[in-house]
Amino acid sequence: MLAVLKNARRDERPWPEIAFALLELERIAAVDENGRPWIQRAEVESGYAANQLRRMTKASLFRDHLIQFEPALAEKLLSRPFSHIETISRIWRLDESEARSLIEGRYPNATFRDLYAAYERVSKSSHGIAPIMAGKKAAKEFRDKAISLFKNDQSLLFGGEITFDVEIVRPIVPFRYANPDCYVVCRENNKVTRIEAMDSFALYDGTHTEVALRKMIATATESTFFSRFWIVVPAGESATVVLSECDHLGLLNVGVILMIDGALKWQRVPSIKVKPSPDRRDRWSEYALSRLRRRQTVAEGENAGDE
Repeated sequence: MLAVLKNARRDERPWPEIAFALLELERIAAVDENGRPWIQRAEVESGYAANQLRRMTKASLFRDHLIQFEPALAEKLLSRPFSHIETISRIWRLDESEARSLIEGRYPNATFRDLYAAYERVSKSSHGIAPIMAGKKAAKEFRDKAISLFKNDQSLLFGGEITFDVEIVRPIVPFRYANPDCYVVCRENNKVTRIEAMDSFALYDGTHTEVALRKMIATATESTFFSRFWIVVPAGESATVVLSECDHLGLLNVGVILMIDGALKWQRVPSIKVKPSPDRRDRWSEYALSRLRRRQTVAEGENAGDE
């Protein structure tokens, strides 16, 4: 794969080959042998800027999606230049029906100017959502779904018969060193004896692999304050990064749960006996623990922590 990237810009290598090579490298591992993210290594090897390379991978993922699920549309699109495919992919994310119409030629689509005009129209229309707002809305929907499914599956956390009370709660105020979506609080005789955490990563395919890596770097610290730290992430390229970095960083107490077709698959399940390393669970102050004793459940505190 590195051979494909080597001097790719100078040699005018086709962009789909460059994108495929980078995505394959990121699929195998998040970083190279020297610990650098592959996107940075690809910059040096290829002569393209990171932003250009990431645009290629996003367009490539869209192209691959059409080939797999919409072969008739893909056939009409594959001969188009990169700028056309990239612009149509951006329109697709905002208004799929509009993108289909453009691919099929029901709207003017011969030039980049035609396509960009359509993108601007969709972005400003009532049917299109600004990308940042769309991202926030998608993240909230994913988080809410993840919490609901996690709560339904909570019997899988400890298995068998347990001798302590278990409650899934939303943070009332953020913990000083971590801000997961919810806590798993275990009590005996109304005393908190164990705290686990769950955080949802709304990261899809290969377009968010750099974000996934940054989140795992943060997780390496946050997870040390909990007995176990659970991550719910959509199955795909970003999930591969999350799983790979758990091993690479030695995060023995981090569990990974994949969301597939609206259901959870418990992919990486640490033993209940595992301990965080380093173990910072003693850094919970009495004040922070007292907040957990208010027993605000997910259902009762649906909007807690959203402000």
